[in-house]
Amino acid sequence: MKERNERREGMRNNRKNRKLLICAAALLLAAAMPMGEEAVVFAEQGFSRVPNHSAWDGTYYREDGQRVTVYDTDQDYVFLSRADGYGQEIVDILEFTNAEKTQAVSAAFMDTSVVYTLSEDTLSINSNTSDSAYLLGSYQRKKNASRWRKAPDGTDNYLDEEGKILCSRMTPDGWYVDSEGKWAWQVGMMLITPGRYESMPAYSAREGFETWSFSMYSSEEASRPFNSLDDRVEVGCVDYTAYDRNMNPYYTKESLSVYNSPRGYVIEDVSGQEFAWLYPSIHGNDLMIQMYGTETYHTVRLVEDYSDFGG
Repeated sequence: MKERNERREGMRNNRKNRKLLICAAALLLAAAMPMGEEAVVFAEQGFSRVPNHSAWDGTYYREDGQRVTVYDTDQDYVFLSRADGYGQEIVDILEFTNAEKTQAVSAAFMDTSVVYTLSEDTLSINSNTSDSAYLLGSYQRKKNASRWRKAPDGTDNYLDEEGKILCSRMTPDGWYVDSEGKWAWQVGMMLITPGRYESMPAYSAREGFETWSFSMYSSEEASRPFNSLDDRVEVGCVDYTAYDRNMNPYYTKESLSVYNSPRGYVIEDVSGQEFAWLYPSIHGNDLMIQMYGTETYHTVRLVEDYSDFGG
């Protein structure tokens, strides 16, 4: 316990030395915030975790074999993976443009000329320009692909984009499967890279600017396998700061504990109150965070890696 406290204190001091850098970075984004945007109201009661999936999830194929895959969904946005015109895999973030959430445009690349429309198992991609001609057209969802499936023996398998059982690797939503393709709950979720995370620009107008400073432990205890579905282990600590519409810090939580378990990551304050759930993503080092008793997800991106400092 003493060793862990000393380690956490050292990490906390390192993060405090970076406070000025965090505030300076916040000022750079001030111009992107609407002046009339109200400050986020926080509540720390009634918290529950909800699935981060929607009707969009899945892999869609065009007649010529071109595909797009949609996953990691929150209330207003979805991640979409596709090949660009040069065959390179890129990730986009789509923002819904109608209340029914059947239509969306790019929020990451600010390319609103390309419109994505979902109708049951058909994803139509249209544009009023010819810039993305290689991507346009009608795509059909492969129903037995890019999803979890319950096997006859009761275990959980993940089907990849081709409908084959994924084995010995991490699934797109952050879990592990073993050599037989079975969900390896004893491992928990993928590891979080220690460092400073900030809200993605596409989200700043909706939720305000935030910083998350993670420090993850490297120890035998933090990496041990879980003994039951209710087991968990402390794997790190985190500081959190929210900024108002003028980019002034107005809400801070320090020395929050990060736990990993077969049910996923959870952040708790010193009293044991749940503060947030984490959904790591394989895209770069993005994290999807469910906050404060809401069903709204918030995405943050790694902007400073602390791995070289030991977390």
